Amino acid sequence: MKYPALVACLIFVGWLLKKDQEASPRFSKAFWVPMVWFLYCTTRPLVEWFQPGSIFTATDAGGVESGSMLDRNFNILLSIAGLIILQKRRINWAQTIKNNGWLFVLFVYMLVSILWSDFPFISFKRWFRTAGPVIMALVILSEASPCEAMHAILRRTVYIVIPFSVLLVKYFPQLGVQFGRWSGEPMYAGATINKNTLGEVCAIALFLTVWTFIAKRDGKIVGPIGSQRGLTAVFLFLIFYLMKGPSGYGAVGANYSATSIAVLFIALGVFLTLLRFKAHLAHLGRWLAFGLVGCGVVVLAMKMVDISPMSIVAQVLGRDPTLTGRKDLIWDVLLPMALQHPAVGQGYGSFWIRPVPGLILDINEAHNGYLDVFIELGGVGLILLIPVLVAYFRKARNEMERDFNWAAFRISFLVMFLLHNCTETTWLRSREILWNLFVFFFVVFPKEWTGCHLEENVSADEVPAQVGAAPAVSPVGVTDSVLDHGMVDAEQGLHKC
Repeated sequence: MKYPALVACLIFVGWLLKKDQEASPRFSKAFWVPMVWFLYCTTRPLVEWFQPGSIFTATDAGGVESGSMLDRNFNILLSIAGLIILQKRRINWAQTIKNNGWLFVLFVYMLVSILWSDFPFISFKRWFRTAGPVIMALVILSEASPCEAMHAILRRTVYIVIPFSVLLVKYFPQLGVQFGRWSGEPMYAGATINKNTLGEVCAIALFLTVWTFIAKRDGKIVGPIGSQRGLTAVFLFLIFYLMKGPSGYGAVGANYSATSIAVLFIALGVFLTLLRFKAHLAHLGRWLAFGLVGCGVVVLAMKMVDISPMSIVAQVLGRDPTLTGRKDLIWDVLLPMALQHPAVGQGYGSFWIRPVPGLILDINEAHNGYLDVFIELGGVGLILLIPVLVAYFRKARNEMERDFNWAAFRISFLVMFLLHNCTETTWLRSREILWNLFVFFFVVFPKEWTGCHLEENVSADEVPAQVGAAPAVSPVGVTDSVLDHGMVDAEQGLHKC
């Protein structure tokens, strides 16, 4: 039965990709480089497909992030391909760095911190891989329709990963189901590396499905999902099936990614709120600041009476108050170590290379992105996150005038990303889907492309015959609001060349 299911899955995914390609604007061949990169980051490492169970543990010489030779060479080839594409498209690096100034400042500081790392060579390799998402984001930005290219990458990744994850869980459990090292409890991993990563993918997929349905209803985007209610219902069923966790294989309780579920519903709430008050967002930044201050006051007040907000949330989600051992077994051990180098940290990518004294769990992250940044980059690294986040928010806020749905998606994702890092580490991790999305959303801002678009990027229907000419009607029925992103930038880019 499993092989007919495999064939059916291949046919279903192939049909989805074909329909999406027919409904989307034509992209250049270079589009497939970031597409493959993002799909790779969403699924498990290549070595794990060919040699299941061979992923390095935190006690190995190189650590989990050091990766295998196969994955390392694959990353290098994709990064080099991306740089070649950008060079051919004559990117203006000086202007690009200026447009994304604080993000580049953060990366420069990460590079400088290697100087005081105990393992500078390994740290440099990790830094180079972490810079990969920036290269891929710039390749997306260089497309004639960058926002639509970003949408297409997200859609097609969902079309591939979700069906194949269900296939592996249901018919190939030796690949799709994992068991806890100490508890023996089963966990769905699907096509990803573990339960938490699958939870992140499902959260993004569900968010994207709902967002696409609304954007399609408003005539803003194209694509199979959202255009047919039956297909949307199928994907919602598949996503919920994966998110609920296993009920067989000896499971005695629900085993799912509580963090992903919590941040998903919060992000959806933010998105729907933005839609509801669309006409009253002139002072969105002021409202956000007021909300952050209010939340800070509430958290501080709860701390003063010895009440942990995170513990309350954990209990609501069916988890123990210690957040599955995070507080007493991880954070209480790591925080004193971080305070040994409070200013500049221990150097990017250096802390998890060797076993951590006093830590009884076999892990390679602090299960708190901010604590991980503090350990490796110190207080300076944490402070640098603030202007990066402010710059991200300003870009998204400015985008509301051009494409409200897209901007609301960015802002809602930002909330998801920040909250997710309270109990998981996705900051500055090259293979983390949320970090890749953060960089993509930060960089893919159509007004900021500084190079030129090659002719293969733009079809005859997407570029006016001359400056000021009216755009031709798209044969696939793409709306004007979608083409506006690529039309203006493609026109400007071609004349630059």
